[in-house]
Amino acid sequence: MEISFGPHASLLERGALRPNGYAYGDRVGGDRLDVQGIAAADAFTMSLSKASADDALVAAGMALASGRPSAYVVSDRKELPWFLREADRVYPGQVRIVPDAAALRAVSAAASVGAPAPLGPPIDRFIGCLMSGLTEAQYQEGHAHLEAIDRSLGPGTTHCEGLMVRSTSTFDMPAASLTMDMDALRRSDRCIFYLYDGTPRPSGTWVEAGAAIALGKPTTFLVPDRAALPPSLRDEPPPGVRVIEYGDHARLLGMLAEGQAL
Repeated sequence: MEISFGPHASLLERGALRPNGYAYGDRVGGDRLDVQGIAAADAFTMSLSKASADDALVAAGMALASGRPSAYVVSDRKELPWFLREADRVYPGQVRIVPDAAALRAVSAAASVGAPAPLGPPIDRFIGCLMSGLTEAQYQEGHAHLEAIDRSLGPGTTHCEGLMVRSTSTFDMPAASLTMDMDALRRSDRCIFYLYDGTPRPSGTWVEAGAAIALGKPTTFLVPDRAALPPSLRDEPPPGVRVIEYGDHARLLGMLAEGQAL
């Protein structure tokens, strides 16, 4: 059985589903994340228009991890976070990427995809990082911060693409990264997400964060301040989510060295 995205196309055409918004089932996303509702919805649609789509990306991660039929409406794939640009290749029965409401009305997805089983042994922690758009010098500084975060957590197995990738010019292809990171999320006991700064950037990190929340992983956000978070995570984070405001990098490193942060 295939699920139609026709109802969501109608929402787009009427303007009820706005750019950088999302719909799930018969609802349009609001100020608070409906974790259970997104996980149970017959279909999920995100309408993306460059920056300021953080809430929609978090919700997309929830739908992806829950195996929900999903559509991403973007005029050009390049408007998607790099992490999602080949999502329809990774999840061919589940994800559709279309340019507009007319194309959305014409496609369908598998009604019951289900979440894939983890492919390897358990991992103690998953560390995600929002460092896209940084200069090489900033990236190297952020890489050192990730190393400090990992040390502060003590012995254990870690998955962190930001630690594996040593330079802004050596990232893997989107499909490979999406496959690897989503599997690592499923295998991890806990998740930590680090934001180098508060500059708004459409990032796959928010997709990973949404997936972690949907999977029920204890999740910590290390942010300069709450304003750096998607609006839906600022005031009333979902259960299992902890927010640590570190202020500036010097204070962050001090907190990590003294074991105060994590």
